[in-house]
Amino acid sequence: MRTALLPMAPAVVLAAVMAATGLPAASAADKILLGGGAGILLHDEALCTLTTIGYDGSGQLVGFTAAHCGGPGSPVVVEGAEDYGVVGTVVAADEGLDYAVVEFDTAKISPIADYEGFGIFGLGSLDPVEPVGPDPVSPEPVGPDGPEPVGPDAPAPVSPEGAEHAIDAEHPVAEHVVVHHACKLGRGTGLTCFDVGPAGVESADEQWWLPGDDGAPVTVDNMLVGMVRDGTVPGGPLTQPGPGIVLFQAILDDVNAKGGPGAGFGRRS
Repeated sequence: MRTALLPMAPAVVLAAVMAATGLPAASAADKILLGGGAGILLHDEALCTLTTIGYDGSGQLVGFTAAHCGGPGSPVVVEGAEDYGVVGTVVAADEGLDYAVVEFDTAKISPIADYEGFGIFGLGSLDPVEPVGPDPVSPEPVGPDGPEPVGPDAPAPVSPEGAEHAIDAEHPVAEHVVVHHACKLGRGTGLTCFDVGPAGVESADEQWWLPGDDGAPVTVDNMLVGMVRDGTVPGGPLTQPGPGIVLFQAILDDVNAKGGPGAGFGRRS
């Protein structure tokens, strides 16, 4: 499933719209261009990463991050833009899925879909990884002496069930598995990519997590699929809930079920 998120208009377009409606127009230079993967500070001490940003069903500009970074009422500052002061506030959180909803000040923030070259162009699904079955077994090649003998001296035929066991025992075959190539942008480790297979995250020699990565977006083909919740390395197929990564669809399902800030995020009217 792929659901397109609301388009994130550039600051220049926003300024033109404000001018057309008679509202005071803010210069593009006066706003922070913010997108998933940006470093944010909560309570001036917890350095985490913004998962994504956009508009909810009520038209409010909201974003997501990990809940343990700061609960409801926590002020949010953008790292590197501390001069702008508080640009948002955590307005909802869920400890079970460990997500927080941040309401942003549109006078200070302009949302973008491509932050530092890390694109989030919609919402994707990361289905549990399951084997799709073994390769079909090829017939045994005919030996140099020709086909097996027939007649009274021929060996007794092996039943299909017996043949299956014999093949499994003597000719094991590798199963195909679905492997997703995922990337994340976090304040701690920066941009890292890795494979997600039946054993979980296969990060090779790359560091999976450092402080500041909590809340980081996880994408497959530039589609948002998950949020980094903590430094636990995900193990096994990514199901919900799972260690290390929270599937973003589960976050949206929970937000929509509860209503309030964040509900209807990315949904077109």
